[in-house]
Amino acid sequence: ERDILNEALEALQDDRSTTVIIEGEAGIGKTRLAEYLLQQARSSRVTTLIGTGDEIGKSSLYNAWRSIFNQLFNIDRNIIEGKRESLEERRKSIYKKLNELAPDMVQFAPLLNAVLPLDFADNELTEQMTGEVRANNIHSLLNKLLFIAANRDPLLLVIEDAHWMDSASWALAQQVN
Repeated sequence: ERDILNEALEALQDDRSTTVIIEGEAGIGKTRLAEYLLQQARSSRVTTLIGTGDEIGKSSLYNAWRSIFNQLFNIDRNIIEGKRESLEERRKSIYKKLNELAPDMVQFAPLLNAVLPLDFADNELTEQMTGEVRANNIHSLLNKLLFIAANRDPLLLVIEDAHWMDSASWALAQQVN
């Protein structure tokens, strides 16, 4: 199993996308394998973003992706470092980072509410989006942000306890490549 993970990490470092799914009975060592991969990735200077499915969050859309996008926008880091940002400061920070990463996507910032607790007010464009159109645009925005991050540095996404993921998290996971 470690050889497979090492090969996948090498592919990632060679700018080749790969997917590895670790599945098995509870207690068999899946988390240890994931920890091994994360340790190898960090020592190889690969950017790592970690998400987790959980039983309680299964009813919340994109729950497994929340921590990934918190990490991408450094929200968790600011909290860890003791920087208590107000909601307005967090919004400004997200707009700034979004403008740096994908200026053409700033108008879609309110769609980040689906993943991050930002309470952005809908704008003229996003208020018209409902149902499947809104979901497709959310997926496009999130995919583009991950794509941009992956083009800066090799990017390893790890989602633990995927069996607890909600349907929107699964839909996004299937689209991420």
